[in-house]
Amino acid sequence: MKTGTYMDLLHCETPEQVYERVSDWSSELTPREHLVRSIILDIQASLEGLLKNVYYQVLLTVLFQGEDEAGNEKAKDDLFNTITKMNFSSMFRVMRPLLKAFPSTDLEPIQSLNDLRNKVAHRQDMSKIEYKGRDPFNDADCLAQVYLDAWAARAELRKFYERMIEDPRALSAHYRRFYEENYDKPRKENNSAP
Repeated sequence: MKTGTYMDLLHCETPEQVYERVSDWSSELTPREHLVRSIILDIQASLEGLLKNVYYQVLLTVLFQGEDEAGNEKAKDDLFNTITKMNFSSMFRVMRPLLKAFPSTDLEPIQSLNDLRNKVAHRQDMSKIEYKGRDPFNDADCLAQVYLDAWAARAELRKFYERMIEDPRALSAHYRRFYEENYDKPRKENNSAP
């Protein structure tokens, strides 16, 4: 063990001792409660990250892009940083009508998953936390439902992204090329006609 380390201050000689001691001191959760809590927080963080990316892409379509490339990049960075700092509720309040209009019931659990995350993050007593009427800390099937609801929501968010953001951009780029290639074609063909 190195001397003069934070581990010394905790009277720990191994990393395992640190993990055990800090875990014991930081809360009264059981090892299983710590694990389930961590899983729920990770699931929601992953879902929230994807939702923020979709939100960024939605707003990017209306961000003015001029001829100043450096200014364009700064505006994109500012938008990205603003969205990254947003809390889930503020972002989801705007996104909810867009997602609700999308033909998929797999997006419905997003709010419930965030509500579960908030309960897990802000309560010490895990015994009163439920997801859809069940206890994810003591009902493995409920935890599996949390995971699968989030997995399905992520899959649908990807579909939303593809259909509502990627496809229109690709179609727009196709029509732009088509228009550029064919803009003068009728006039040129008419001028060459006898």
